[in-house]
Amino acid sequence: DYKVLEFRRVLFRSRMKNALGGIGEVYLTIRSKRSGIGKVQIKVQGSLRTLDAITDDDADIPTGKVITVTQVVNDSILLVTAK
Repeated sequence: DYKVLEFRRVLFRSRMKNALGGIGEVYLTIRSKRSGIGKVQIKVQGSLRTLDAITDDDADIPTGKVITVTQVVNDSILLVTAK
């Protein structure tokens, strides 16, 4: 049903925006200068989520590194920086 899909899309977008300023941990290495998408684990509205992430940092951010979310790109990808 279209209304259910639209509701889920709006809910997901809202959750992503709640990740702004959040602190998480890299799950899959994030390549430097937006050269590749990695994954981060971050708590959003009380639930641990694994989400796609990119960075503008000069160096790759390896698995296990602590990050901060600085922006949400295209409603589905987090822009992060190493802490």
